[in-house]
Amino acid sequence: MKYRPSDTLAHFNAAPQTHLHDLSDLPVSVLAAATKDYKKSCGITHPNDEATTFYTLNHAASIVRKSFTLNEPLPLWAQQIMERYTEVTIAQGERLLHYLLLITTREMRHLKSCTDVFWKDVEKKLGQASVDILKHISSNGGEDTAMNKYLETPPNMTIGQFVKTLSYGFHKAGGAGWSGGYGGKPWGDTTDALVNMIHGVTSLELLVDTGYTLAHNGGPIFDKGFLYGHHDANLLTVLDVQRSGQMLDLMFETQTLGIKKTPLAIEAAKLLKAHSPVVDGQPLFKGSIDWKLVDELRPQTLKDKFPAKYTKVIAEAKPVKTVKAKVVKAKPVAATFGATKAEETGQWAVYPGQTVTVYQRLEQ
Repeated sequence: MKYRPSDTLAHFNAAPQTHLHDLSDLPVSVLAAATKDYKKSCGITHPNDEATTFYTLNHAASIVRKSFTLNEPLPLWAQQIMERYTEVTIAQGERLLHYLLLITTREMRHLKSCTDVFWKDVEKKLGQASVDILKHISSNGGEDTAMNKYLETPPNMTIGQFVKTLSYGFHKAGGAGWSGGYGGKPWGDTTDALVNMIHGVTSLELLVDTGYTLAHNGGPIFDKGFLYGHHDANLLTVLDVQRSGQMLDLMFETQTLGIKKTPLAIEAAKLLKAHSPVVDGQPLFKGSIDWKLVDELRPQTLKDKFPAKYTKVIAEAKPVKTVKAKVVKAKPVAATFGATKAEETGQWAVYPGQTVTVYQRLEQ
């Protein structure tokens, strides 16, 4: 990353959090020590605000990536968006990684009364060490005991085996092992996000992207009282708007249904509105949310649970006027290649300080 010009997409696309890294061979003690150290000064943040900031910047960064070539020098506004997005992804990724490790370990304490067949399967597929750690965690009483044991006396195994062990326990223990709304498949799916990132199947960026959608038996995962403040119902509204692709428009919407506009999200939206009003010949901003679209794209399970969530705001919404974008076509320049005419389309950076003009052939 440091060898690429810092004002290019090549620089930002080389950031570690956007790539796959196999961390599975790291000892659990390394991650546990990092989590313990992180907890000392990380404070508390709100998942609603984190999600709003990330998804708005993620959308803004995707437009920048679509608008410039890899080695083309970015204008200052585009560089600022990519810098903010990189910083936010790193910070949120670190917090989310530590949080997921803590809450999945903590939840495993509810594993009870498993059959001999289950324990034999764990030993066969994952080894005796996995049997030992599951039995150890599930025998340690209070809600924070298992978590604190992980931090103070981490098991002697790799982090890859540890998270796979947790995932197997959640998915395979069955009705005998889980009851009363604890553990089970929802927690297995949550742990799988960790498994995939730690084994290099997905990136840290994708862990953040999916992290705010993770849910256990009672709803979103952000209700444990540490690292994050408790989420509220507005988190689902953020996810609904994000699903509809309107996070940038949300920053200019007066009716936000309780979603808090964060400073970084507002800044990114304003930079894009001022400097990149047209993408693919279409206006980038409508200036308001199409709540009907938000409602239409909700999963059916949410529609069944909250059937009238957006009814009022849809009824009160003013019709959105369609504004035609003014597309300025590049003027052909006096250039030919053989008998073929061409027009200048931009500049490409060969290396810092050296650019060449890019031409596109015109139809004959």
